[in-house]
Amino acid sequence: MKQTFIIDHLRTLIISMITCLFFISMACNSPDDSKNATKSEQDHSQHEAEDHSMHGHDGEISGEQSQIYTCSMHPQVRNEAPGRCPICGMDLIPVADETSVEDSTETEVENGDQIGINGKIQISTNSPTSSNLKEVTHNHTPASNSLNSGAMLSRAFASQSSIVLAEVTWSDALIEQTVPGKVMVSKDGIRVQTAHVSGRIEELYVREDGEFIQAGEPIASIYSPELISAQKELLEAYKQRIESPDLYEAAKTRLKNWEITDAQIHDIVQSDKVLNQIDVMADYSGYLDQKRVEVGEYVNPGSALLKIIDLSTVLISLDASALQSPWIQLGDRVKIDSDLSIDAKNHVLDGIVEFISPVVHPTRQTTEIRTEVDNTYKSLRPGMLVEARITSQFSEEPVRVIPSSSVLWTGESSLVYAAHEMNNSWHFTLKRVSIGPRFGDQVTVLSGLEIGELIVKNGAFKIDAVSQLSGNMSMMSSNGTDGHLSHH
Repeated sequence: MKQTFIIDHLRTLIISMITCLFFISMACNSPDDSKNATKSEQDHSQHEAEDHSMHGHDGEISGEQSQIYTCSMHPQVRNEAPGRCPICGMDLIPVADETSVEDSTETEVENGDQIGINGKIQISTNSPTSSNLKEVTHNHTPASNSLNSGAMLSRAFASQSSIVLAEVTWSDALIEQTVPGKVMVSKDGIRVQTAHVSGRIEELYVREDGEFIQAGEPIASIYSPELISAQKELLEAYKQRIESPDLYEAAKTRLKNWEITDAQIHDIVQSDKVLNQIDVMADYSGYLDQKRVEVGEYVNPGSALLKIIDLSTVLISLDASALQSPWIQLGDRVKIDSDLSIDAKNHVLDGIVEFISPVVHPTRQTTEIRTEVDNTYKSLRPGMLVEARITSQFSEEPVRVIPSSSVLWTGESSLVYAAHEMNNSWHFTLKRVSIGPRFGDQVTVLSGLEIGELIVKNGAFKIDAVSQLSGNMSMMSSNGTDGHLSHH
């Protein structure tokens, strides 16, 4: 009984202690809660004051906002300072503020740049950006081929982009193309030395291929019964030349028909002896390419003795690609484009197109173009690889040209950012153009641009990147050829 009483007493004591601790805890927390409530009310009032100070009565932003930078390839990257994309390493570009953009109005940014909302980028001429642009007075109205695309472009972006403009200009319809090729022996330069009389080759004076042969020099000696008989007739006629001069002239003419020279005839007459072997003289100058006869062989009139190549004129065989050959015509000027274009004698190596193959090479898919070049000083040798510049006139009238860097190639079409001045601002509009031949750093414009119209020469990709990041039309959203862009 006594034990039960003690247990009940302890239970009551424990409950009392727990109750006291609870009230003590409540009392301690109440001041903190009131302090937190008071702090929340103060913070709320401070935010309202800040919002009121940043906005005017009409809701326009009056304070400066920090510039946000992003990657043109990875728009999810956002940074408050310039730098490089952590994914691809490309330079980050500024992103225009979109807090007050509307579809049918213009937003005037505090730095002075005006940014068109309806698919145009406008840069105020009062902005430092204008120092990077060419000063012009043109005011071109966008043509019907203008595509409603563009982006918001901040003053900071324009100054960093260094946008350069160029005009559409007239140019002579000349296209210069570099075509590879090789040096070959001209067909007219291949000569074959033949025998003029029957006989046996007793000796050859030329032995190595490539050895130079001078016309009129002896190349071989021949034993010929016909020549021996003709020499005897000559000596007899010489003794009777006073009484029968015609007989003497006939004897000399017979030997000359076998290409025996006057000097050889003179030696025979002066020596008064018949020569068993007579030298065969070269009919052509050039380099020995091939021996067609050996010592001890019998030959007849017309038998080939030597093959000689003349390199005073060489053939240049060029391989024009499928894109080059349509513009090349017979008579076009050709200049060898190498260190040998002007040789040691200051002799220009050039020619004209003399032959265009009507067929395409089955494996290389190229068209052969031939020209002959004067090679008097032997600067070019067969087998050499060369490059030639062919200048062609593809139109009788001047053509419109623009820098190649201006064109945005999309595969299906070609796009250009045109610039025109309006309301003291520069407007950049995406246009679809038809491009013709390309030569050097310029391309011809068949349609889509007019003479004097301004276009973006450098910086078109940056402008297009801003267009894409801003959700406006760009070269990436172009499809079809009907002059419209589609949203994706």
